[in-house]
Amino acid sequence: EIPPALRAVVAGLWVEAGDAWNPSLDEDPTARVAVTAAVGAETLIGPVFLAWSRAEGGRGRVTLSIGRHI
Repeated sequence: EIPPALRAVVAGLWVEAGDAWNPSLDEDPTARVAVTAAVGAETLIGPVFLAWSRAEGGRGRVTLSIGRHI
């Protein structure tokens, strides 16, 4: 049986690909790729999520979200 403290824990991993370009210019319409891994939990102060993202070119980002969004 799963302990009560772990019942509200979630984790995810996703890959995104996309871009925007001007078709009137002679651009190469190659999609850019990013990868994100996240973990979240329901806590006494509301939901808490921590995510790490990495995009092409080595750009990365860490995001921390606490509480509910209205």
